[in-house]
Amino acid sequence: MGIFHSIYSIASSLSAMKDMMEVSHKELVTTPKSVCGMTSILEPQIARDFPEFSWKEFCPDAQKLIRDQLEETGATNVRFHRTEICDYKKEHGSCVITLQSSLQYLPGKEEDSKRGKRLRGQPYQTRYNSELLYIQDADAYGRDTTAAGATCPNCGAPVTSLGQKKCEYCGGAVTIINRHVWTLNRIYEA
Repeated sequence: MGIFHSIYSIASSLSAMKDMMEVSHKELVTTPKSVCGMTSILEPQIARDFPEFSWKEFCPDAQKLIRDQLEETGATNVRFHRTEICDYKKEHGSCVITLQSSLQYLPGKEEDSKRGKRLRGQPYQTRYNSELLYIQDADAYGRDTTAAGATCPNCGAPVTSLGQKKCEYCGGAVTIINRHVWTLNRIYEA
């Protein structure tokens, strides 16, 4: 009778573990991923450097690029939950603002082979980062790039200081239009 009781106890434990795994899997496919929301901290720093900059105007462009990239793999029903500023770095003649988006989608066949067929027909929750790049000083940045930099409209001299309103060479007024300065540089799964 002791062996039967032990086998029954083990079977009950395995059944309970299976139930817990099913509940965990259901939560995994329905609960949105959290994002590293540093917007309230980083937005004032960015506003000091770029007073006219609005990160929210770049969100639709970033989301469209992410959606296009996923749809190329056959993914469908892409739905964004939240997008926030995740990081802001100034280094080597450039500024990079990283936006992080939480989203879900139904994986396509390519995605199934990459992540495993267990996801077929079920939503996949993930995060993607989108980097906005501003080349402040192309020489210091050190890469051959097609990213737009700011130049004085009067004399053509490079504008090398963040938020600069006046050309340091000719004294002419410099108005930076953010859409032409910032570039969506890179998108990747976080």
